[in-house]
Amino acid sequence: MMSFDFSFWDLALWFASNSLIMIVAAELLAPYFGRKKVLVDTRKLRMVALLFSMAFIFTVGIKILTLARG
Repeated sequence: MMSFDFSFWDLALWFASNSLIMIVAAELLAPYFGRKKVLVDTRKLRMVALLFSMAFIFTVGIKILTLARG
């Protein structure tokens, strides 16, 4: 079986990239771009992007604390 090296820092980068993609998607789907018949709720998309960015900040904070202690 294959095993993947997935560290805590990789998780933080994944959170950052996904939140950036979701924020950009939510802004491109905004009603002032003329797309009124989109089935995606942009408010929920922004909330999920905010949660992902908070998770990124949390993981970076944990990484900084572990570096400061060690």
